[in-house]
Amino acid sequence: RARARRCAMPAPRDYVVVNGLRYVQPYFHTFDIRVSDKRVGSSVLTALDEQVRFQGRVGDGRDHWARELASGRVRLASDVRRRLPTGGEIPEEWFAAPESLDAPVPPDSFFRVVRHVHEPCVGCEVPRVLLEDSKLVFVDKPAGVPTLAGCGPGLQGENNATRLLNRTRAENNAGADGELFAVNRIDKPVSGVWILAKGSRLAARCRAALAKPGHETKTYLARVRGAVNGPIRIDAPLSVGADGRATTSGDPNESKPAVTLVHPVARYPPPRDDCVLVACRLERSGRFHQIRCHLASAGIPIANDAAYYSGADDSTVDDSTMDDSTTDSSTRRGRDDGGGTEVYADDDDGTLLASVTDPRSFTASCLECGWAAAAAAGDDRAFDPLYKASCAAEWCKRVASGDVKRRGNVKRRRREQECEASAPRTGRRPRAGTSIDLHSAEYRILFDGAEYAVRSGELPAFAMSALGADATIDDVVDALPWAGEGLEAAGRARLK
Repeated sequence: RARARRCAMPAPRDYVVVNGLRYVQPYFHTFDIRVSDKRVGSSVLTALDEQVRFQGRVGDGRDHWARELASGRVRLASDVRRRLPTGGEIPEEWFAAPESLDAPVPPDSFFRVVRHVHEPCVGCEVPRVLLEDSKLVFVDKPAGVPTLAGCGPGLQGENNATRLLNRTRAENNAGADGELFAVNRIDKPVSGVWILAKGSRLAARCRAALAKPGHETKTYLARVRGAVNGPIRIDAPLSVGADGRATTSGDPNESKPAVTLVHPVARYPPPRDDCVLVACRLERSGRFHQIRCHLASAGIPIANDAAYYSGADDSTVDDSTMDDSTTDSSTRRGRDDGGGTEVYADDDDGTLLASVTDPRSFTASCLECGWAAAAAAGDDRAFDPLYKASCAAEWCKRVASGDVKRRGNVKRRRREQECEASAPRTGRRPRAGTSIDLHSAEYRILFDGAEYAVRSGELPAFAMSALGADATIDDVVDALPWAGEGLEAAGRARLK
């Protein structure tokens, strides 16, 4: 089991905001990880590949770990439990570099890995506080930012809503009550009401309380594609499939009960007249991707949720391929995606390129550093699986030798793209800061004898387009059939 040597993350990290995305400068993080007994005797490469998993690796396992080993960022200590029977910090002098990646791992070994962390970029919006008391904080979470996003063993990272909120409160001297900890989670592309507690123990106690019937109700708004002519009750147990998505057709022995109520609110005007704005209430539990999976299983998927609806735009479609001769109705309406921004798309001043090639954080032996420089400079090979690793290695050398113009690259690349508009690109950039049309509108909970009823500060844009500019969150929620229902009644429904 992985454990971090230093659980507290040095803060704050330097970052830049470019084109609506927030990029944290790379930093080093040291952690220890125990080699499991079943991998004793296997090669160092096998143990590292199977046990040290994290985001963003460029190149295959052997090449990656060969570079890390050569850079002194991977060391091994063996026979640890006999030498340290009462536990505690493993002395630095016990660690030594393995002879090679093919050397066998001795019994009772620990790796000490120094990782150069490149966090994924996220949307730049910060959660906005809706209600705060001595125990809990309710906020409006923006879409495109994860509530939590571990970046490695023992490392919470900087680019997540929890960290962003704590950092903002510290900068504004509003965090006198201590660090905030997430009580629940909202999917990264989803916006709306989210709960945190003032302390880890309080957060755990609140989670335990909300698991009891009659202690919480949640109302969401969603834009779905299909016909919803009246209320729908979706009672379908859920499990997580091999592809990481929720499913209603999994192993019955592994599936958990889940019930979602769906109520139509308004139909959209053209060109989205095949869509309906609906309200959803979790009558039973709050499983992983429950609303997203249930709506898709009922034939009314969230219109721009590519994970559960094959007709949604996955944000990689080239707009130039659409023309008047297209016959598909969804394509004629234009892209129906989650917006966002292409990752590592720099501004005209080269702000991002200057940041990722900053000598204080750039490491020439780190291919992720080279990849980030290539991406920021507009080299599309960085997004082509065939050329990604070689491109990153090339840019590591270029930056190390000073062969990078930190200004002008973006404008030059734009001119090249204008000239090559009709030619196929070598790689397509994914987007970050994307959203789906699902919003947590109201959260009602009972905790420590106090009842909280917190609504989002305003309607999301996708709801306004169906209801009009004068509509409010109170107008919508108060008109729902369950609006006046107490928590006890909701609890009885969950017990059915």
